[in-house]
Amino acid sequence: MCMDFDPVSVAEIADMLGVERQKVASLKYHGKLPQPKKILKCGPLWDAKEIYIFINNGGIQDNRRKH
Repeated sequence: MCMDFDPVSVAEIADMLGVERQKVASLKYHGKLPQPKKILKCGPLWDAKEIYIFINNGGIQDNRRKH
């Protein structure tokens, strides 16, 4: 069985989105990221394709009020 899985971590997702790692961790905590494919002792891993699709379909929305 061949699994097509290109793992990316919080750090790579932060680079992809142009945000800090803390923002990605917050998105995960609040359920605003796709579910990780794997969770290891070092942290969660997502499939790069799913993250690219997520980003291209609107990615993160910042609904906070702007002053």
